[in-house]
Amino acid sequence: MQPSVVSWCDSNASRLAAAYEAVPSTVTRDWLVDLLPSAPAVVIDVGAGTGRDAGAFAAAGYEVIAIEPSTGMRAEAERLHPSPRIRWLADSLPRLTTTSRCGITADVVSLSAVWQHVPPADRPRAFRKLVGLLRLGGLLVMTLRHGPDDGRGGHPVSLTEVEFLALAHGMQVVRTVPSPDLQGPPEISWTALVLRLPDGGTGALPLLRHLILMDAESATYKLEAVMELQSGNDQAGRDDCPQALPARCLRR
Repeated sequence: MQPSVVSWCDSNASRLAAAYEAVPSTVTRDWLVDLLPSAPAVVIDVGAGTGRDAGAFAAAGYEVIAIEPSTGMRAEAERLHPSPRIRWLADSLPRLTTTSRCGITADVVSLSAVWQHVPPADRPRAFRKLVGLLRLGGLLVMTLRHGPDDGRGGHPVSLTEVEFLALAHGMQVVRTVPSPDLQGPPEISWTALVLRLPDGGTGALPLLRHLILMDAESATYKLEAVMELQSGNDQAGRDDCPQALPARCLRR
């Protein structure tokens, strides 16, 4: 996420908290509840903001890793949604560097009102990172914002673009649901999107092909990780990881 967006969120965290908390959580929406795995599955909430969805997932019994780059937003979130089921992590798309180093994986990755803040050139990489956080059979849940920028430096998004990325990664489009903006501006609309990572069989072949044909960036990261281990500095890369993570939150 661009530094200017994070800075804007830091400066407006209190005002944004009131607006965000007034909207029903994604977790309670009819288009999602029947698809969610049973608690205590693991959820990663990317761009968790003031913790509205993270709090709702935690209240429903899920283990939540809430990722938010804005210090101001995280402070509001921890104040509004204190829960032992939520671990907060400072990280952001497209890299998700700390999240990857911590070895965290999940049954559900949630991305609510975030995709418009990812520059189009960074989206293929960001999507690849999101898929990499999912366990086989896991869900990627997104809400896409359509309409003019709200002053934060947003970018246009389209359902077609995300469906293309999903196809390239061997994911199944489970559900798409268009809706108006719940706070009223007629020029703003939303699309809810649920994608599933295949859990095996022929549906997983595109995913296997993607993993085999890794790009240079992934290969470079693996080399850096090996060098870090050899130098005895692996712990340095994990200093920012949430403490006392349950074993079910870690890569299997």
